[in-house]
Amino acid sequence: MRTSALIVMLVIAAPALAQRPNQGEDESATFVEEGRAALRRGDLGDAARALDQAITLNPRRVEAYVLRSAVYAAKNQYKDGIALLRKAQTLAPADTAVLTALGSQLVLSGDANDGVPLLEQVIAKEPTRYDAQVLLGHHWHDVGRWQDAVTALEAYFASRPAALAGEDAKNRVELADSYLRARQAQKALALFEQAAANSSGAIQLRARLGAAWATAAIDCKRARPLLAQLDSVAPSHPEIWLVDGQCALSLGDATGALALGRRFIDRGPKNVAAGHALVGEAQAARGNLVEARKELETARALEPQRRRWTVRLATVLRRAGHVAEAAEAMGKLGPPATPSDDPEWWAEAAEEALAQNDAAGAVKMLEPVIGELATDSAVQTVYGAALLASNQPDAAVKALDAAESIQSTPRSRKLLATALATVGVAKLGANDAAGAETVLARADQLGGDPAVWRDLGIARLAANKPADAMAVLDRAAKADASPITAMLDARAHALTGDVAGARPIYERALAAERDTADGVEISLDWAASEVAGGDPAIAVTALEKTEKAAKSGPLANRHRVALATARHAAALKSLEAGNAGKAVELLRAATAADPTLARKCDLAVATVAAGDVTAAIGALRALAGQTCPFPPPADTQAVPILNAFIDGLVPRHAARALDRLTALGAKASGPAAALLGTAIRVVALDAAQDAYHDGKLAQARRYLAAAKAANARVGADELAHNLAVIDLADGHVDAAIGELERLTGKVPEAWVNLGIAYERKGDQQRAIDAWQHAKKAGVRFAPLPEWIDAKERIYGGGK
Repeated sequence: MRTSALIVMLVIAAPALAQRPNQGEDESATFVEEGRAALRRGDLGDAARALDQAITLNPRRVEAYVLRSAVYAAKNQYKDGIALLRKAQTLAPADTAVLTALGSQLVLSGDANDGVPLLEQVIAKEPTRYDAQVLLGHHWHDVGRWQDAVTALEAYFASRPAALAGEDAKNRVELADSYLRARQAQKALALFEQAAANSSGAIQLRARLGAAWATAAIDCKRARPLLAQLDSVAPSHPEIWLVDGQCALSLGDATGALALGRRFIDRGPKNVAAGHALVGEAQAARGNLVEARKELETARALEPQRRRWTVRLATVLRRAGHVAEAAEAMGKLGPPATPSDDPEWWAEAAEEALAQNDAAGAVKMLEPVIGELATDSAVQTVYGAALLASNQPDAAVKALDAAESIQSTPRSRKLLATALATVGVAKLGANDAAGAETVLARADQLGGDPAVWRDLGIARLAANKPADAMAVLDRAAKADASPITAMLDARAHALTGDVAGARPIYERALAAERDTADGVEISLDWAASEVAGGDPAIAVTALEKTEKAAKSGPLANRHRVALATARHAAALKSLEAGNAGKAVELLRAATAADPTLARKCDLAVATVAAGDVTAAIGALRALAGQTCPFPPPADTQAVPILNAFIDGLVPRHAARALDRLTALGAKASGPAAALLGTAIRVVALDAAQDAYHDGKLAQARRYLAAAKAANARVGADELAHNLAVIDLADGHVDAAIGELERLTGKVPEAWVNLGIAYERKGDQQRAIDAWQHAKKAGVRFAPLPEWIDAKERIYGGGK
């Protein structure tokens, strides 16, 4: 087998030490050197004669025995060489040269059981004994103990003398092949390429083949061109078709793999299991599980001792739904003696446990061996899947991260994304928004789906990142019609200030779930966004749509409070817009549902602004002895202002109340000043009207001036109307007409005075038209029907 290398090593080895004192000087030493020289030049006959002479002259010269055994080895006469070395062993039982030579010849003769322990004894004592290391390395390679072969051959290269450099290419190929089979493909590739560059003939071809195999183990896409370059030698090395077929299979080209497998069966050696296995795997990839089973059963029958074929057959059986049959086949095969000897068995056994819904069993099975199989992507992937299925998502992430770092696959990426999403949801539940966002963002990168986008959006909303949340929630809402997802998307829009953009999204979500608890949740969310930065009236409408669904259940109280809050906010908006009547309506409903002091105070303000004296008095009485929760000083000034205001609404009390209100102006500020301005305007308008009816136009003008000067939003149209009436009374008819025409759409009473103005100008027809408009608008003015009737008798029925 490797006899020539053994001879070289023995020739250059240091002399053995077991000999008599001064024996090195006797004549036998000369014959030893002659024998050594003959061995160097390959003259086995001269070497044998000289070394036999040396042994005859000095039967204790151990070195002569070792060298003479090399001559026997060179002639494949291992039995004679071993017998000679046994004699030397009796002379020097611990001599490493003797033990190395004896162990080597035993191994070369096929007696590894006796030879290997001797070589292991040598390297345990002397690790730099390269001759023992190389023989052990080759032996471990031959018997498939790849890591042991790696260890021995690495030790050989660390200590081998320069004289053996000529053997490097061959030994590098052996070491590279051991690396490859020990799943260290990168190291294997480097050594194969080095060996190919420094060799020729059969060794170079073997190195090129090895480089292609190693590249296939790293990246099949890169390997296939290398395999194509080897096609010319494929008929004599048909394993090229097998490797290329496996690469085609891993790249998704099941049809190409099938063709290569069939070519190997047709043109390669007969009855080789690997060809049938490749065809079977290709058929499985194409979904032809019946044909796949047939081919893999053939492979197993041809090589029943080859574990791989049974494992691959079990995989096909499991995929075909025959899980019990697959488990039976795997059970008969049993686990390998060492986990790293057959990682595929562990992966498939765990897959079968998962297929039988026994995730805990799969975890328990893999836990003792997962450390030794830490570099196997398939094992890490199924381990992660089992951990995930047994509700251990954090541990699953760790395992699936490892699988991805070794070899990324669609399944490992999807499982990792699912595990990360599960961890993210748990972090959300623990109020860890930042941690949730981190893992959910990773899940999105690996393979985001609407659920991941939704949860990532929730995390970003919780972390106060509405713009970032909107980006993923827009995607989620587009892909998933779930109303809750739409609600979250709408919330993100609203929080970024896009309330208008949020509304149609909320509307769609609410329309789908109006009569359900989810619908109540959506209306609550929508209302909150509108109250915070939109239109509270829309909030009221949204909540009113779900009143029926919210009558009972866990959301009933939240809905009641939210609707009261929305009505309160909408009422304040109505007050600002001058619509006190609507404000009163909203505040009464809000106060009835949730009678807070703030709402009672605002209701009092609204009833005052609406001019409802009776209601205002009742509202103010409800506040007796309480301080309204307005900002200071409005909290203490509001009630006195309102009391004076109420007094001013009593007929003929307006002038007196106006004096009281004006006196309060010196101290009023903030909301109190706004309230005071409103009160002064309303009371001044009433006082002006009283004075006008009494014919006191000058006094009416003063009151209207006070109303105009008041800082208030309400009553502006009424003020303008009254000033126009004064203009009319003063004879400024055209000015009055211009202002009254502008106000008819806002103050219906303006039609009455507009008719009077046209009458004074002598335009009777326009006067009739104006009064008829007043009548249609529902203006209550007692003389109006009589005026219209009289004009129509004289001037006709109008237009």
